[in-house]
Amino acid sequence: MPSPHLSQSRHIERLEWAATVCLALWFSFNTIPHAWRALNTDFPNYYITAHLLREHISTARIYEWVWFQRQQDYLQTGQTFSAMQPLTPFSALFIWPFASLAPLAAKHAWLLLNAGLLFLSALILRRTTHLRWSRIALLIAASYPLQRNILTGQFYVLLLFLITLALWAHLRNHRITAGSAIAIAIGLKLFPALYVLYFLRKRDWRTLLGVLIGAAAVAAASIAAFGWQLNRLYLFQLLPREMRGDSTSPYDLTSSSFTVLFHRLFIFEPTLNPHPLFHAAWLFPILLPLIQLLIVAPLILLCDRHTTRPNQTQLEWSAVLLACLTLSPMPASYHFVLLLLREDECLH
Repeated sequence: MPSPHLSQSRHIERLEWAATVCLALWFSFNTIPHAWRALNTDFPNYYITAHLLREHISTARIYEWVWFQRQQDYLQTGQTFSAMQPLTPFSALFIWPFASLAPLAAKHAWLLLNAGLLFLSALILRRTTHLRWSRIALLIAASYPLQRNILTGQFYVLLLFLITLALWAHLRNHRITAGSAIAIAIGLKLFPALYVLYFLRKRDWRTLLGVLIGAAAVAAASIAAFGWQLNRLYLFQLLPREMRGDSTSPYDLTSSSFTVLFHRLFIFEPTLNPHPLFHAAWLFPILLPLIQLLIVAPLILLCDRHTTRPNQTQLEWSAVLLACLTLSPMPASYHFVLLLLREDECLH
């Protein structure tokens, strides 16, 4: 006769599967048809750049909004506005294999690839956390950020896969692989760079070596594809603007970040922000790095430099990931697909 605890666990598992099926049906009849029928933003931004590269058309002006919009008109993506800012040139390379297809067909291929990457991420999380499949499936099905990511054709399922793969490799002492995966993630979106500080704190030199190897490969691929001048433009002009939150509207409070908050509080702008709390723009370059330091320093210092216990390592990786999202200068709903990793680790 099964124990009461085992019986209760089975009931909970059945409820989890039932909820997963309901959410999956809603996802299938609501989100997927909209994502399949239309490009939406942000997929065209990557596709246009990858198409130009595949057709051997100069990509030197992809960060010029008017010129980039003209390329969209030629490709007839159906969007009212597209722009590569503040995306890295390297990120467009992942769409290059699909750039010979028509825009919508390319998105279909990208969505199918995302489905495969999501399954691989779930499989790695299953082996890492030993949570039952019903709970992992429920977390994925209930993820609103995942729905937004699918609609827009964004890159956060790929980013989730890379960070999850890095954690799995790290736990199995494949440190070079772990570091290389983090380096590719940094090439896509800058904020996983916080993991480099974590590896330094842990004195994990092999993983740092993997980061250096991966970073060299990312830089070489980006320079080979787009040339040194475009990458230099991104590194020295666009990236600092992105870090300040100036690549999009820096006064829009729907983008819940410290950069937007401090813009609204302290920087006067006659049209976008005519009534700041205090007109004291000099406070922005002081308060922004200060709040970043107050978040990062305790997190890194509290990491146990000597422990190799898997549970502790997983908790630390989750904490670093949460800090990455907290410090992002332009967070969007689909960014939080990455929290699937953190939620699994916390449930574990």
